[in-house]
Amino acid sequence: ERGEPGADLAARYGKLLNRTGRVEGAEEWLREALSATPDRAEIWSDLGYTLMMTGRAAQGEEALDRALALDPGLAAAWYNRGLHRYQARRWSEAADDFARALELAPDNPDIPPLLQQARTRARR
Repeated sequence: ERGEPGADLAARYGKLLNRTGRVEGAEEWLREALSATPDRAEIWSDLGYTLMMTGRAAQGEEALDRALALDPGLAAAWYNRGLHRYQARRWSEAADDFARALELAPDNPDIPPLLQQARTRARR
């Protein structure tokens, strides 16, 4: 279900800020979008990424878990949670998340090398 136009605009602007490296400003816009449309998995995923990038890893993982609860088929959320777990040196969990992301987005060239590295480190 799509939300109101203002929420869509806020979500798009938050995503744009993330993509251009201005993650600090993205959080406010993403939270605004979620206040109007709290069941949008892709916004929770973007918020999770934003929180991770601003040093709030635990909150970021919670947001990503929420995204995956809402939409287990959202490849970006699996990928973002895999990044979080990779950075936290939780290699096996990261490998599991990257493997699921790859199943859902087999054409994403960023996933295979991270999956391989996580699996290699998990075996050490």
